Amino acid sequence: MLGPIGDALQLAWGLLYWNFRKTVFRARRDRVPCPCQTPSDSGRAWETGCEPSILLRKPARFRRVCPLLRQDAQGRWRCSVDTADVRPFWGRAAVIAAATALAVFVLGSLGAWGLLRQRGYPLGYVDVAWPGRWSEFHLAQSRVFAQRAQRALDRGDVPDAIMSLAVSFRLDPSNYALGRVLAQLTQFGQPGLADQTYSQLLQLHPDRAAETLAAWNEALLWRADFAAVETVSREGLLRDPGHTTAWLHSLIFAVRRSPNDALLRELAAGKKLDVRSVAELELRTHETPEAARAALLELPPIGASPYLEYYRPRRLLELGYPEDALALLEHSRLPMRDRIALRLDALTLLDRTSAVETEIGAILSAQSDVTTVELLSAYLVRHPNSGLLAGLFAAVSAHPLPTDAGGYRAWAGLLCAAAASGDFGRFREAGAEMKRISGTEFRALKQVEAFFRGEGASSRIESYLPAMQPLPSEVTLALLERYYQPRPPASVAKQP
Repeated sequence: MLGPIGDALQLAWGLLYWNFRKTVFRARRDRVPCPCQTPSDSGRAWETGCEPSILLRKPARFRRVCPLLRQDAQGRWRCSVDTADVRPFWGRAAVIAAATALAVFVLGSLGAWGLLRQRGYPLGYVDVAWPGRWSEFHLAQSRVFAQRAQRALDRGDVPDAIMSLAVSFRLDPSNYALGRVLAQLTQFGQPGLADQTYSQLLQLHPDRAAETLAAWNEALLWRADFAAVETVSREGLLRDPGHTTAWLHSLIFAVRRSPNDALLRELAAGKKLDVRSVAELELRTHETPEAARAALLELPPIGASPYLEYYRPRRLLELGYPEDALALLEHSRLPMRDRIALRLDALTLLDRTSAVETEIGAILSAQSDVTTVELLSAYLVRHPNSGLLAGLFAAVSAHPLPTDAGGYRAWAGLLCAAAASGDFGRFREAGAEMKRISGTEFRALKQVEAFFRGEGASSRIESYLPAMQPLPSEVTLALLERYYQPRPPASVAKQP
């Protein structure tokens, strides 16, 4: 075994060494002796031995380096040319070197391809062998880690899923879906990573900015990170002009809980009339109640934001002027859903209980679909009422909700409405329906119930909102309106 290996190593070295020596000999033959012929021989063809071949176990193998080596009639290996005609064979050396390199490359690439396939990488041989396709390797790696993440989610191992998704998205940041899932899984336990992922998605996928900003803003609301909501909402006003009304609503909701009058003044000094008109009016409502009422009852200027149709009656309700809000709603062009929500709030503030019951009864008799349930659930979070809650559950029992994502979201709203009313029997009924639709355990249900009972480990609604999602957006806002507690300003530690 060592003989062939030793010969092979000597030949590999000899391709360079002997061709180089013979090249020098050809250039300086008058001063340099022939490097490969036996010096004690005559130097004539067929009479002179070949010194390098003697060192090999099988001298014939040296013909791969120098084809001038041949056997004579007696079977002896001799140089077939005179000393003057000894020459190098660089072409042969190049061909052998290229063939050897190709063989090594093919064998190595086949081995690598087989190993990668065995480990689950969906690669073809060309993807491994052709340098132009090597970029596919990172994509294949990304797919493998994405599959690992899915398997981890299937068995309920969220930390492992997050780790695999983080690697997968790092390898293939062009995969928008991967980034969204990673951001969703980390937005509560690892909010910093979630925000970083959303920011990266905005940079890499500007064509999907509206979608990314909406998801990011929703996650920030769940965490009650209102300073970040302000930032994202401002970005939404710039990059998603088709949903200006929604971004203004989000911005105003956050600013009131920061609070951030400086931001309002900055927006009020801006060039966009629709944004400026809302910011100016919001600042005016921070004055005395009478001045705020007068400002809200003024007709908006031409070109003002359509959002003022909703903002004005809602702000009047918040300031304690429900009759004025009802008067505005009489001539409002708001969508029916918004008008109903505002009207029910106004009637409740006026203690017109019978009118509220009549209107809700009429709504439920007309339809008790997902949209209606979401609307009334948000109302019952703001204004708990056991009788109305019982009627809503009865309507849902008579006309069952669909067992899809919309139905799940509606049941989540009912769960919150029941919790706000202190009806934990119906709370658990809604929780059971959510488990049935999703096919999951809803492990956080007991912790959520403990919060609404006032027995939770944390007294902050934002500690539980992420576990309750997906909720209807108006229910999320209603929960924040009712349960959010402003954080005390950070105290400065005294120096010892």
